[in-house]
Formats: sequence, structure tokens, C-alpha cells
Amino acid sequence: MMKLRLTLLMTFTSIISVSAQYFVEENLSFSKKKGAYVITNAGERIDGEFAWLKFNRYSIKELALDVNGEKKKFTAEEIKVFVGVPSGLAKFSDGMDRATDINKLAGQDFEEVIKRDSSYFEQALIPRKKEFRMVQLLNPGFDSKIKVFKDPFGKETASIGVAGMKVAGGDEKSVLIKKEGAEDSMFLTKKNIDEEFKNIFGDCPKLMEYVKDKPNSIKMSNLAEFVFLYDQWMK
Repeated sequence: MMKLRLTLLMTFTSIISVSAQYFVEENLSFSKKKGAYVITNAGERIDGEFAWLKFNRYSIKELALDVNGEKKKFTAEEIKVFVGVPSGLAKFSDGMDRATDINKLAGQDFEEVIKRDSSYFEQALIPRKKEFRMVQLLNPGFDSKIKVFKDPFGKETASIGVAGMKVAGGDEKSVLIKKEGAEDSMFLTKKNIDEEFKNIFGDCPKLMEYVKDKPNSIKMSNLAEFVFLYDQWMK
């Protein structure tokens, strides 16, 4: 019996441990040989090739595209969206391929949903700072209801890195959340996720029932799982 309990505990821990990897890896390195584009505040899409960017920690302050041989500069206040192709060094985590139970629950294969070919950045008014930055969307493909962005000032728990690729650990300590219909974004942290959980996901009875018997699962390392299920169940 003890051996069975230990096996079950190890299996559960294995599933939970990959949860933090459901999000795409942060990226600020882009290919100059493949296309990129921005969408301005006026809704105009401008295509070109990535030229350069200026950033502060995990957010972009301004960037430039090579458009027909001319460098065009854009500030974070001027564009709503920036999409670029990661360079050869950029990697995406793929821990979801073991979490088949989540796919079954959602009735949708996560690998078919997530968009891996590009890095997506959107304009955000940073709470407290009251300034615009381009912040990276961490859940492209399952962001129709809740957008999760890299916290431009945040940290994450320790991880092991090899040749520029994160291979273990790395739970996000905080992210920037923007829910469909909400005017403002908010910081979600390890400290406030428990109290904010109902405010974010409370309008999805199926998800609330899902976590009802698993109160200890409400933590940042499982956030991507909750966002993915919410996106599928609230369609």
C-alpha cells in the first residue's frame, strides 16, 4: 500500500511539475531573415523584417522594422501588436506533451492549439507605472478569454539552463493578466493567486468544480492549466 501511495504521489507530482511549462518561453531575440509585423493603434498592419529593439528587462520600449530598405521605428505607445519569429537560440517549452489528462478534460489537443512559430507582444499599460510597454503573450493560441503576459518586472524560481535553453524549473512568480472585457490588466502573483482565483475564473462553473476538491492546486505552477481549460470550457 505504501508503495502504491508513493507511486501515485510521484505521478501526480510529475503532472503538476510540467504545468509551468505550458506557457511559451520568454523571448527577446528575433530572426532578421524572416518576416515580422506591427499593428498600429490605428489598426494598420506594417510588414517588414526585424531590425532592432530597445527593452527594459522583459518588455519592449521601442523597436524598428526594415520596410523595403527603410528603417521604421515604433514606440510602445504607437503600436498595439508586434509579432516576430524567434531566432535560432529561442526555444519553446514542450512539457504539455505528457499532460494528456488535461487534453482529455478540455476535449482539445494542447499541441494543436498553441502557436509556437512566432513570439507575440501586445501593448499594455503597466499597473502602478502608468506607462506603455510591449509585453510578451505567454499563451498564444489559448488566449481568447484570458491573456497572460510576461511580467516585465517579475522574477521566476530557479531553473537550470543549458546553451540558452531552460530545461527545468522556472515557475513564474508573477504574470500580467488581462481578462476579456476588462479595462485594466492586473498582476497575479504567488501571494495573491489564491484570493484572486475566484475573481478570474469564478464565472466558469466547470472549472470551479474541477478545483473544488483540489484546493492545494491553486498556485502559479498550475496557472497555464487553468487558463487553458477556461479558454476551452468558456467557448
